[in-house]
Amino acid sequence: METKEKKYLTVGVFVLLVLTGGITYYIAEGDTAFYCEDTNLVGLCWKLSQINDAGFQTRCYYNESAPTRYKNCKTGWIPYEGLNVTGNSINDTGIWIDIEFEINKVTALKNKGITYPELTQCIKIDNFTCEARIYEREGINKPIVVKYKFCEKYAERFEEVNNTNVQTSECEIWKTITQKELEEELRSKAIDLLDKIAIIEMKRQQPKEDGMLTDTIKINITEDKWHRLK
Repeated sequence: METKEKKYLTVGVFVLLVLTGGITYYIAEGDTAFYCEDTNLVGLCWKLSQINDAGFQTRCYYNESAPTRYKNCKTGWIPYEGLNVTGNSINDTGIWIDIEFEINKVTALKNKGITYPELTQCIKIDNFTCEARIYEREGINKPIVVKYKFCEKYAERFEEVNNTNVQTSECEIWKTITQKELEEELRSKAIDLLDKIAIIEMKRQQPKEDGMLTDTIKINITEDKWHRLK
């Protein structure tokens, strides 16, 4: 009888737990797996982030060769006790992003449920552009489009059309950006988008505060006028 080879949990693979079906992944001796209740995922982490103010370690750093890459978990990563895990695998190919704004903007984003957003990989739309999404469950799900191929140098030519010389331009050198440049462009656009969302959210709160201030001023003026009339 043929024995099936065991599948082991590897770096960058997170398993979404399921009750029935799915694939069983074994945890190799020496590897440390962690569980996230928020997303119902299990994965290998070579280290976790520091404990935050809420008492959680929210970042699972899963690849020592790329030490800045991590997977977020709002409810905190906790040690997984089992020797194997059954579910559907999810390769973590997302792009991490940090929100480094002033406290009022961070608070505005948190009010909208945006705390640890991630960028998906950029999916090709056509020969020049790709689309990623900035995503956080129940917080944000917006597209971000990047031009990954463009003309770096045009060759100008003249053509005769109806006895008239017409200048035309044709691309001579095409430029395709690197993966690193693509990720930097995606992060930059994501930061700009989050900044705009934070500003809009802050402005929504502003009229209420202004209204309260205006009412206070009106009351004080009325009281002052009343005293003078007396």
